[in-house]
Amino acid sequence: MDTLNAFLDTHLCRYMNASEAQALLDVGEIRIVPRDEAIFNEGDDAGKMYAILMGFMKVMKKNPPGEDEVLAILSAGDIIGEMSVFDIDPRSATALTASEVTLYEIDRKTMLAFMKQSPGTAVKMLWAILETVSMRLRSSNDSYQHLLANHIEIKKQGREELE
Repeated sequence: MDTLNAFLDTHLCRYMNASEAQALLDVGEIRIVPRDEAIFNEGDDAGKMYAILMGFMKVMKKNPPGEDEVLAILSAGDIIGEMSVFDIDPRSATALTASEVTLYEIDRKTMLAFMKQSPGTAVKMLWAILETVSMRLRSSNDSYQHLLANHIEIKKQGREELE
């Protein structure tokens, strides 16, 4: 695998040229993770984000009965854990490899130092992260709207049956 080209194909590097992406690549770490391994678990301390260079990951959250519910399947190009470099809250979900995965990993401290050193590239990186967060928020809003519509329909049907 050509690491730089795989990294350039991630959402994180969407607006970067090759030299900017290489500079960011140089300050992080590449990890190869086997299938069925948790990268992080819901409730864990946070502070690192990842870009998937190769493979598939499942993002899961415990539902009220305590069962794992798959929220998303991510693949090469996607980023994960981006919220944790901006806030100090624990992980909001579990990330589990669904195949062998090659990841780019960067922690909050390293990312902040890189952003201070390379403010132009930082703007490009932040814009790409904000686009990803915005897209995921819109998707969550759509899912919530569908759940709410189903809930209202079920309540309506229940009232009609009682009449």
